[in-house]
Amino acid sequence: MDTPHDFQWKGLFLDAGYRRIETVGRNGNEQDFMRLSALEGSILENRIFEDDLKVDSVSTAKLLQLSAANGITTITIDKSSSDGLLPTLPSMMPSKRT
Repeated sequence: MDTPHDFQWKGLFLDAGYRRIETVGRNGNEQDFMRLSALEGSILENRIFEDDLKVDSVSTAKLLQLSAANGITTITIDKSSSDGLLPTLPSMMPSKRT
C-alpha cells in the first residue's frame, strides 16, 4: 500500500560544508584556534552518525586517531591507492552499534 515496512542500511555519507572563517585576535594563538576549529568540525562529522543514528562512522580526525592508537604514523591515500585501499578499511563500513 505504498508504505515502506522494512529497509536495509546501506550507509550514508556526510561532508561538512566549507565555511570560511578568520580570527580577529592578534595574540599569537590564531593558528591554534584554526587547527582546533578544523579538528572540531571533523569530529562532528562522525559524531552526528554515532550519537544520533547509533552506527559506527569515521571522519578524518577519527581515522588519524585510530591510526595513531594502532601505531600507524603515515597514511597515504591518493588516486592510485584509493580504489584498493578504501574497501579494506573496516571503519569505513557502517555497522550497528550496541
